[in-house]
Amino acid sequence: MVDSKVIHEYGNPVKIHLYKTAKDGSIWDVHASGAFVAEIMPVIREANRKLKGEYGGA
Repeated sequence: MVDSKVIHEYGNPVKIHLYKTAKDGSIWDVHASGAFVAEIMPVIREANRKLKGEYGGA
């Protein structure tokens, strides 16, 4: 069973859902929107880096 909790919602362009797993781990979905991939990718990278720092992960 996975519980879902929105931990940060910044409107456009970023929405992050943090999921706590049954084994005391964390996974997340990062949703970003924009007109160009070149503007979206740095946002996703930064969000992923910060989430890894806060919640661990590979």
